[in-house]
Amino acid sequence: KVSMERAWIESRLGSQLWSEPFYVTPPPSPPTRPPTRPPTERPNPSPTPIPPPNDSRISYVPGELTRNQNGLLLSRGLKSRIIARTNEKVRLSNGSTSGDRFHGEPDGAAVFADPDTGGWIYVSNSEENGGGGGVGAIYFNR
Repeated sequence: KVSMERAWIESRLGSQLWSEPFYVTPPPSPPTRPPTRPPTERPNPSPTPIPPPNDSRISYVPGELTRNQNGLLLSRGLKSRIIARTNEKVRLSNGSTSGDRFHGEPDGAAVFADPDTGGWIYVSNSEENGGGGGVGAIYFNR
């Protein structure tokens, strides 16, 4: 690697720069010091999880995957709805459709609050065309 770097530099600046051999050495390592405190003790194990209460007012229990809706396994109390499909126009709240089609190969997403409208923004990454896809967003007004 060093000879390749030297050859590249010489090709740009000329060989007159070298009057002696060219070596690359790493900087010296800082001196090591003994520990200033003894190691901490082994932490206590996590407590046993508390089961969810049997209260009919609770509508969502995380991890209780009991419902299958739209191909998703959901916890009790959650619902899903399809808002977009790859390469299809998005249906808008007024019944019309978007001007653009939803991008292909979505692989990551997030939802952000929209401070201007009080709604939400769903942002989705696309890996279409070998990583050249970009990002799309769907805005919700409530």
